[in-house]
Amino acid sequence: MGMYLLLMATETISLLCLARHGSARELAGLGLGNLVYNCAALAVGFGFTGSQDTLVTQAFGSNRLELCELYLHRCQVWMCGLFLFSGTFIAFTEPLLLLVGACDRETAEHAGNYTRLMVAGLLGTFQYSALRKFLTAQKLARPGMWVQAISLPLHYLWCTLLVPRYRMRGVGVAMALKGWIDFVLLGLYASWLSPLSSCRHWWRVWKAFKGDRVWPGLLEYFYLAVPCVAMQAVEWWAFELIGLFAGYFHSPEKLAAHVAACNVSNILYLAGTGAQKATAALEGGRLGQRRDRGQQVIAGAFAPKNLQVQEILVSLLPLLAIQSMLDGMNQVIQGALQGFGLQAKASRVSIFCYWVVMLPASGVLGFPLRLGVPGLWLGCIVSGCVALLLNTLLYRRSNFEEIASAARLRMQLDCES
Repeated sequence: MGMYLLLMATETISLLCLARHGSARELAGLGLGNLVYNCAALAVGFGFTGSQDTLVTQAFGSNRLELCELYLHRCQVWMCGLFLFSGTFIAFTEPLLLLVGACDRETAEHAGNYTRLMVAGLLGTFQYSALRKFLTAQKLARPGMWVQAISLPLHYLWCTLLVPRYRMRGVGVAMALKGWIDFVLLGLYASWLSPLSSCRHWWRVWKAFKGDRVWPGLLEYFYLAVPCVAMQAVEWWAFELIGLFAGYFHSPEKLAAHVAACNVSNILYLAGTGAQKATAALEGGRLGQRRDRGQQVIAGAFAPKNLQVQEILVSLLPLLAIQSMLDGMNQVIQGALQGFGLQAKASRVSIFCYWVVMLPASGVLGFPLRLGVPGLWLGCIVSGCVALLLNTLLYRRSNFEEIASAARLRMQLDCES
């Protein structure tokens, strides 16, 4: 959990720095830029690396280290290909936002400037994710946290130096630098400190392109990765589309408040058990000024220059706590399903809950019923409840003996290939 909290703090630091020196339109541009970047790059890339949760964990559990190396290299090759695809798409962020009418021209220009600079660090981010997943699958989760503990203060330094002068461009440069710093630091750990000495050189990307057994198995890796992408990306895309809905209010203040609310929601979600305490605090009765001041501190930190943004954000905090708690529980169950190789079934649950339930519910509550930005988040809560019910039923009805037999058969075929 510590690693994910530190990873999320990267976006939060960027947002807080820009909030102090930028305008509401720049904050809105940051949110829409992250929307395109997350949908076109991170959701797909992280889904592809998620295949290692199944492949590497099962191979490592069977003490077949040669298969662990093979699966890592296949993942690294796919990350290079995805970089070319995603980077090209992200380069057209500005015309894309104008085409769908999500914002005005100035906001779209800010978003375009931001994402074009972030592309410079995308390959590093992808390779870092692949290597981190590889280590985590071997029960080495702490190195990822150590890397973030080092790179996060550096990111704060870059933002402090660059954002006051270059504003949105400064945030983009800082994010690009962090992508490569994360990969280099984790690579240094793998080379010098990995407890498995035979694995210390596997992370080097160029070795993946020289492996004779890597290329024939790329299609097999793809077939397993697609359900992983679906399981993660459909939820991620749906939540990002809620941000696009917020853009259709045609209010920079409402969009900026939604961007800040997303950051608060992500922090609560990643905090895990801390979200329960946040729920109790935020859902309590309005019995005194102490709670109001606490909410105002949060809102003031994310939008120090705009009282209207602060007011909207304060009204969203109780909803964020509930939604984040539901999402956290769903992620725990889906993580277990992914480890068992049940991505295909779990992805169907995600598609139904987030595209059939959440998007229509949020749209209706936000626009025809005129609940505004809070209505968008109420739709998220409805879908979270449905997803929790369906994921629980899927987990309880799974035949784990059949799953174990299929995993052993697949590893045997990979060893013989």
